[in-house]
Amino acid sequence: MSLLVRVSVVGVRAAYAVLRLLPERPQVTILSRQSDHVTPDLQAIAQAVAAADPSLKVVVRCRMLRGGWRNMVIYAGELLQHMWLVARSRVLVVDTYSIVASVPDHKKSLTIVQVWHALGAFKRFGLAASGTSLGPDADLAASMRQHANYDWVLASGPGCVAPYAEAFGVRQDQVLVAPLPVVDRLLDPVAVAQTRARVWAAHPHLKSRRVVVLAPTMRRGAESTPMDGLSGRPGRSTAGSGVAAEDPFAVRALAAALAARGLHVVAKRHPIDDSTWPEGIDAAEGVPTVDLLTVCEAFVTDYSSLVYEAALLGLPVYTYLPPGLPRLAREDFFLDVERDLPGPLHTDPESLAAAIVANVDQSEARREFLARAVTPPPEGTCAQAIGTLIAGWAQRPG
Repeated sequence: MSLLVRVSVVGVRAAYAVLRLLPERPQVTILSRQSDHVTPDLQAIAQAVAAADPSLKVVVRCRMLRGGWRNMVIYAGELLQHMWLVARSRVLVVDTYSIVASVPDHKKSLTIVQVWHALGAFKRFGLAASGTSLGPDADLAASMRQHANYDWVLASGPGCVAPYAEAFGVRQDQVLVAPLPVVDRLLDPVAVAQTRARVWAAHPHLKSRRVVVLAPTMRRGAESTPMDGLSGRPGRSTAGSGVAAEDPFAVRALAAALAARGLHVVAKRHPIDDSTWPEGIDAAEGVPTVDLLTVCEAFVTDYSSLVYEAALLGLPVYTYLPPGLPRLAREDFFLDVERDLPGPLHTDPESLAAAIVANVDQSEARREFLARAVTPPPEGTCAQAIGTLIAGWAQRPG
């Protein structure tokens, strides 16, 4: 175990042992390391909790953990603020691994909820990734109490209950089906139209193009932080900041094959991947990948869990694994990539381009895929369902 991990664990436990003496108040704290800003999902959850119980104070704090000693020191100050908030809260909500949630010993009165930041159960993550190429070092996971202390876990569909229980080390009856609010936005024609208009305003050239969105998954790299493996995300790019990576995804060849058929590729890397595409590839900077799905005709990926969002929008989904792309092993997944995804697998750009143009109907396969993975509530919105659950857990004597 590294010195950094030892210091982190001892420091967090010692500081929280003091802070937990603070009196609690009717407060819900939401913490995330997925971005430096409040994501639409967390904003919707916070608003839904406040609407379900206006007496609750809802605090949202988002800060990514980046590598390097300077960033670690800055993040230590952020952790102290998080611990102060959590020590006074009735409910803590997290959407990835959180050192504040899992490392300290909490009051019995605190309810900790994992809402996870992605739909479905595609690649293995958390405790379920142990022993696979996606998992963290076993000693690191044990010392950081990987995904410990959860009272409840929210999953997007019935087919995710068993995988989430395995990933987060809880019983299956602690996993409730309650999809993220992104499902509300993707199923609402008005919201989709508004998103589409924003994308076109930011990148007007896309309005006149037949767009195919290409989005590979993130892969573990040399610049990952200890928390990357614990959270289930594969780490940062080995390419480094702003450096053009090699082209194992054969994006240039695919873009050329599609352009010959009148289709335009927009290629998006994972949000924490700071490498760039080869010159000449359109990346539609400043627009999240999920928003770009509203202006495209097809979605292409290797292993990105955005297949669920694409399927919700009714888009054809294609798996693309060119020869130069490192493969993940079958045991790295909760599902069978070749059998369970709505669309076929391709290994060369020409066959993929031809398949996209042919546009074979995937509607039945897509329906079966979503039935296992995403189940919205019978009444109301996903945000309202989550807000009601969290407010309920907070509504008890102080």
